[in-house]
Amino acid sequence: MSAEPYEFRSILTGVETIPAGRGMARHHHNEGYATILLGGSLTEVSFAGRMHAEPGHVLLHGRFDCHMDIARGRRPLEILRLPWRHDTIEGQFYVTDPDALARLAEINPERAAAQLREDLRVVAPRDRYWVDELAGTLRDGSSLQLQVWAETRGLRPDTVSYIFQREFGVCPKRFRLE
Repeated sequence: MSAEPYEFRSILTGVETIPAGRGMARHHHNEGYATILLGGSLTEVSFAGRMHAEPGHVLLHGRFDCHMDIARGRRPLEILRLPWRHDTIEGQFYVTDPDALARLAEINPERAAAQLREDLRVVAPRDRYWVDELAGTLRDGSSLQLQVWAETRGLRPDTVSYIFQREFGVCPKRFRLE
């Protein structure tokens, strides 16, 4: 089995509307960026785990991030993308006035990105499920054996691998390599 070549996507700054029900398969980016959700809802699956986002939520991606987006609901997604040059700050946050950022981005995307950094607020942590715990362990570079990890939690290794693949878009081994 040959590995898929990495294709890094470029980011276009500004507001984009994505039709309802359309997501994005697992993909890579070579530059950091922020996604501010203006309308609709989505689940993003990345090295930071599974994040469920609603309007006002901000998803921060460092350089070389890899993730998959799953649109939720019947409304189209409306997102604002801004440059993000702070690789040490990733994950899910929120802002109280995403529309003000969108208006500022129309005039000056760099100023909007600077304002975003000032406006960021922490999202309360959600309950983590075993699949999120496994992703965190793999992300942190652990040399765990999947079979041992599964058995200590009373799970079957083949079930763990299948569910991880379904939720994250890649098998645990590929996730660790990325």
